[in-house]
Amino acid sequence: MNMELTVNDNSGRSMAEMMGVDTSAGPQKASSLARLNILHTALMGEVEVAGKLRNTEVLPVGTFSLKIGEDIIYVAKPSIRIFAMRQQYAKWDAENNKMDRTVLANDLKSDLKDSRGTFNIGRPLGFVTDWENLPQKTKDIMRVVKRTKVLFGTIKINGGAMNSNGEPVKGYDNEIPFILDIKNNTSIKCLDAAVKSISKTGAMPIAYTVELGSIAESMPTGATFATMTFTVKNKVDLIEEDSTTFQSFLDWIEWSNTFILAKWDEHNKQDTGASDEDLVADFVDIEGTAV
Repeated sequence: MNMELTVNDNSGRSMAEMMGVDTSAGPQKASSLARLNILHTALMGEVEVAGKLRNTEVLPVGTFSLKIGEDIIYVAKPSIRIFAMRQQYAKWDAENNKMDRTVLANDLKSDLKDSRGTFNIGRPLGFVTDWENLPQKTKDIMRVVKRTKVLFGTIKINGGAMNSNGEPVKGYDNEIPFILDIKNNTSIKCLDAAVKSISKTGAMPIAYTVELGSIAESMPTGATFATMTFTVKNKVDLIEEDSTTFQSFLDWIEWSNTFILAKWDEHNKQDTGASDEDLVADFVDIEGTAV
């Protein structure tokens, strides 16, 4: 796979650069592939009203954020094309300020190695049919280790890019490769329904644009969150560069899995220490003793 082919966006950058894959060496420690998220809490800012500055909501719950390198832009209803989907388990490690993840897989039907050197980050395999009778420890693990659907695609901002104050920003006019983690079950079902409706036409998801939307929700505690909507829009003609983009996503997935498997190996490396050497020596002595 030639990772130096450029995307058809007049940027001059290779797909490898846009996806954050370092092709000069082995697995790197971080990726700069643009990451798409959704706001579960509104962003507040100061707005001038009748000559006075008032603190008000400038970006509502359900606005999408796109982190590109060190920059973050916001958009209400972008359009995407879906190139690939995978699944994994993920858990935030607050103590070490990092995300623990399993390898990316097509499904969650088998145990998956993770970056901690265990499987499934400790979560039991399969669906639970009797939650109430589970041990409390198992419940606690399942609450924090999330089933995650990972979507790889390209996003079009359609001129709707905003900064953190809700003000329009220029640029970002071309398709941008991104990754999106979806943990909410309602959002996952909506995505699956959109993909299924495209499949019924005999086409692949990449052949259609999909509008991203959101629904603001609230919990009894008053806390807010947002679920995602996926609305199938227009069919598009595929171009030669789409094949390169798709292969680049597959290469990114392989790169990510290689990194996680390397971490798994680090945690499970056999260390022949002094005690092991003594045990081997004792065994040799016993074998050599006349009976």
